[in-house]
Amino acid sequence: MPRGWARATVEGRIPRTVFRVEGKGRPLLLAITEGSRFGIAWVALCVAFAIHVADEALTDFLSVYNPTVRAIRARFPLLPLPTFTFRWWLGGLIAAIAILLSLSPAAGRGERWMRPVAYAFGIVMAANGVAHLVASIYQRKAMPGVYSAPLILAAALYLLAVI
Repeated sequence: MPRGWARATVEGRIPRTVFRVEGKGRPLLLAITEGSRFGIAWVALCVAFAIHVADEALTDFLSVYNPTVRAIRARFPLLPLPTFTFRWWLGGLIAAIAILLSLSPAAGRGERWMRPVAYAFGIVMAANGVAHLVASIYQRKAMPGVYSAPLILAAALYLLAVI
């Protein structure tokens, strides 16, 4: 094959791609395994979650969330729904994203214990995306977080499909 080539083959159930750059060195064999697909889907949802948090922060999500929680608690006092200040809300979500991203190597290896975690993460994020879209349709205006809701929904469904 000529210099700078790539060839893809499928051996068994593992697609393999061989790259050679400008004829230097040995060919590099990359295998796309179930574990690496899981890892890619995990990282994609983590990145979508980070974009979603930025979207909510930039569109003043707490100005909608906190009054809604107060109204719900007035009607149902036993529900333990918290209200947040911007600093605690954003700090908590940044910490959550950092923790989720720190699990990426385990997802990339396809660790079995990550599957229930991924199901929970995917279901919660899919519900979050749907909730933002439904709220915007119901209110007939773009609610905070709606711009990134399709992205987070797509990434969550991709993760759930890969598991």
